[in-house]
Amino acid sequence: MSQSTILAALLAVMRRRGSAGWLVGGSVRDRELGRFSPDVDVVVADDPAQVTREVATGAGRPWFALSAEWGAYRVVGDEGTSM
Repeated sequence: MSQSTILAALLAVMRRRGSAGWLVGGSVRDRELGRFSPDVDVVVADDPAQVTREVATGAGRPWFALSAEWGAYRVVGDEGTSM
């Protein structure tokens, strides 16, 4: 699963939910520097656990909590790609 596939799944979920999200962190830095980053870091203006669950379900990928306390979750992609 490539970054573009993960982003497409995220965009579909956010549109369906009528919510907003922002790319943040090292993935933005790396993109600006022309570097590949296997991760896509996103902040959402919605329930992050539910958004992650829906993205993972839509993409047919597993997900898990990095830190439920801080609202950090991960969708696991192929070859280390993740959201």
